[in-house]
Amino acid sequence: MLTEDYGCLPSNVPLAIVDTVGLCNHDAKEFLLIEGYMNIVNFAGGIVDWDCDGLHLRVDKTELL
Repeated sequence: MLTEDYGCLPSNVPLAIVDTVGLCNHDAKEFLLIEGYMNIVNFAGGIVDWDCDGLHLRVDKTELL
């Protein structure tokens, strides 16, 4: 869970916050901003919109549900 494990995230590199359809990533971004992370981008629409826009995805088929 992000609110418990965010401390292991690096604070000196850009972070991209992405989920499947963009429902939770805005809240995650806001939480990280409050915790002092400054270089964050939020992928509105998530991976689904990324894929629908024809952008490249690499899928590890061993990790599929």
